[in-house]
Amino acid sequence: MIISHVDHLSSYVGAIPNLKYLIDYFNTVSLKDIEEGSIAIFDDKVFGNCFTYLADGTAGDFFETHCKYLDVHMVLENTENMAVSTTKSTQLTKAYDEEKDIAFYAGDYEQIVRLTPGICLITLPEDLHQPKVRVNDLPVKKVVFKISIN
Repeated sequence: MIISHVDHLSSYVGAIPNLKYLIDYFNTVSLKDIEEGSIAIFDDKVFGNCFTYLADGTAGDFFETHCKYLDVHMVLENTENMAVSTTKSTQLTKAYDEEKDIAFYAGDYEQIVRLTPGICLITLPEDLHQPKVRVNDLPVKKVVFKISIN
C-alpha cells in the first residue's frame, strides 16, 4: 500500500514502471476537469474510471483485492475513507475471478485511510481494501485508475 499526494507519485516510477503513463496523463489534465466515465490512458496497461456516489459503507463491510492491476484511488471532490486489511484478519468469501480480476473477503479492518482531494491510495495485490466508507452525507467524486502489474 502506498499513500501519496498526486504531486509526489513520480517517486514510485522505479517500483511501478507503468505509473509513468499515469503521471504523463496528470501532466495533460487538471484534476478538477476530469469528467465522469472511462478514461483511456495507455492501451490495457493504464486506464481509469471516474464516478460520483454517496459513500455509505461501514468499515469492515467487505474487502476486495486484485492480482493483474494495481488500484490508484483518488478523490476529486469531498472526502472518503478506505478500510484496509490483510488476509490475516479476514476470510475469503468469493474466490478470485481471473476475468474480473477480483476476490472478496470479510473480516476486520486494520487501518482507515482518509482520502481527500489529491491524496492517492495505491493498493497492491496483498492490500485488501474497502472503498466508499462513509465520512459525511455529501457526494464523492472519485477516480480509480488501474495500472497493469506486468
